[in-house]
Amino acid sequence: MVRSIIMDEIKQTLFSTAILQVFDVLAQSREEISDQHLGSRIPGTKRSAVNVALNTLSELDLNQRVLQKKQAFNKANTKIVWIKYFKILSNLLDVHELVSLLQDNATKVILFGSRADGSNTLESDYDLLVVSGKEKKVRTLLKEHQLYEKLQLIFMSELQMLELDKKNPALYAAVKKGIVLWET
Repeated sequence: MVRSIIMDEIKQTLFSTAILQVFDVLAQSREEISDQHLGSRIPGTKRSAVNVALNTLSELDLNQRVLQKKQAFNKANTKIVWIKYFKILSNLLDVHELVSLLQDNATKVILFGSRADGSNTLESDYDLLVVSGKEKKVRTLLKEHQLYEKLQLIFMSELQMLELDKKNPALYAAVKKGIVLWET
């Protein structure tokens, strides 16, 4: 649990400004978000800080703001190419601590799917392929983690991993596009 606190601190430090926190939520959302709803997604941030962040992001053309019946709705400017890489960085910071937990019990960990390619939303799960012969131990380690409910875990042995392209070409293609988080 100590590592979890450290990783939370790292992400909070890197994303310490309201601007980055607001931008992170906007980037991860597919739909427009009202100012009020956005503020509730960022605990500990004052409403005024959220408004300043939204105005700043709008001035930089990173936020597309639409006014409807006295309420403002916001959406990240999806035409900006690097936003998906920002999302990927945010996702990697989220799972960094999980990888630390797995290093003694897995030979390879791969993040794949929407969280690896930046097409995820806030509700997306984290698809992880874990090459390990210790599935029960790994699950026990991960159950205490705050992301556990959002994890979609696939366990394989070294041999299954080698045969994946022939046995499950669709999964192989998805995993091949993924990000290797740990490998011995």
